Amino acid sequence: MEEKMEVDDPASLYVVFGVIAALTFLTLALSFYPLGVWNLVLQLTISLASVTVLGRSFMHLKKADTVTWLTIGAMVFWMMILFVLVLSDFVTREHGSY
Repeated sequence: MEEKMEVDDPASLYVVFGVIAALTFLTLALSFYPLGVWNLVLQLTISLASVTVLGRSFMHLKKADTVTWLTIGAMVFWMMILFVLVLSDFVTREHGSY
């Protein structure tokens, strides 16, 4: 039997669009302020919020089963390993003026 695709109501899609647009404009506004290290921290936090909103709404992660969550967890685990390896390489290199 063929399952019907769920169609999101337009009101929720407009809300998601508004949230993503607001987060994008917030990222743009923060890029003009010299916040030092906090600039990166805030921009990564905003991007994490954007990914969460997009994943929950368009990828339907709020209704996902256990295998999907295990896959997401494995992906985050491996991405963190890659970030640690790249960061350790970057920190241990000698930075000269080029």
